[in-house]
Formats: sequence, structure tokens, C-alpha cells
Amino acid sequence: MKYVIPKAIGQAGYSLIILCILIVGCGKNQQKSSGNDFENCKFGAPKAIFSDVFPSITSHSFKIFNKEGIETVRFDNGMVMELIQSGCDHIVQSFKFRLPGDHRKKNALDWVEEAVVQLRFLGGLDEKFASLSFWGNEIEQRKSEIKLGSTLDIQQGFKVKIDKVLSTNESILLLELSQ
Repeated sequence: MKYVIPKAIGQAGYSLIILCILIVGCGKNQQKSSGNDFENCKFGAPKAIFSDVFPSITSHSFKIFNKEGIETVRFDNGMVMELIQSGCDHIVQSFKFRLPGDHRKKNALDWVEEAVVQLRFLGGLDEKFASLSFWGNEIEQRKSEIKLGSTLDIQQGFKVKIDKVLSTNESILLLELSQ
């Protein structure tokens, strides 16, 4: 797979992209899948990205189910995030951020900006998550082009999709990053 880095990103951005790729392969709390489901996969079996060793994380779980890595993280600010990693040769990371409160009055741009906020929050947890801040910066630069529910090529080979699920007590921000 060939990665094309925009000139504006430079060496620091290149490092962040490499870190993003490596993040998929880092982590603890991995459970074994039954059989060799990922034997022929370019990136192997999904692995946990987060863990409860970070002060902002109050609980963490990870499991492999139906060829997907499912990670659930609860933060001390009340937010719950579920991360589903799927794909064999093309990785997809689907984030579900459960946001307490009534968010029904938010417009589409508000949801894109919320995705940026959440990615920067995750990226600020530890330097090993810095690539998530990179994604947030890229989304912010292209926010006017993003349509909820539609996939956008954020740069060659990297895609983003943002959507939402609304209710009166909590809303869910859906964010999909793929390569």
C-alpha cells in the first residue's frame, strides 16, 4: 500500500500516520479468536488500542467477536466510547461516542466539530494516541466538505465518515476512519 502525504503535513505528519498504523497493532487485553480467522490478513487480528492505565479511563474492555475487535472505554467525564476494528487488508475503525444529554438541536457542522473535539480528546490522552489528533486536524480542515452519512476521501487512501443517532437523553456520534 502506498501512502501519499500532503506537503503541508511534512515529517511530523508522516510520523503521525505511521503511528496511526502502528496503533492498530499495539495494545494489551487481546483475546484470541477461535481458529485462524486472521491468518491471511495483512494487519493480523485486531488488538486493543486503549487500556485502563490512563487516569481519564475509568473502565476498559476488549474482545474479538465475528472477526471484529470490539473495545469499550468509559471516561471520567461520563462519555462512553465503543471502537470496532474490522477489515483484513483494509482497516476500518468505527468509533461510537455516547454523549450524555439532548443534542437534537445540533446541526451537521456541529457534529463534524464534535468529531474533531473527540479525536483531539483521545489524541491528548497519551502521545501514543497523537495520530487521532492528526485525524481531527484533517477533518477540521475539510469540515465544509463533509456530509453526515457520506464517506469523504480525506487524503489519498484515507477516508472518513461521520454520522449521528439522536435521542433525548443521549446521542451517539458515529465516526468511521478507514484506509
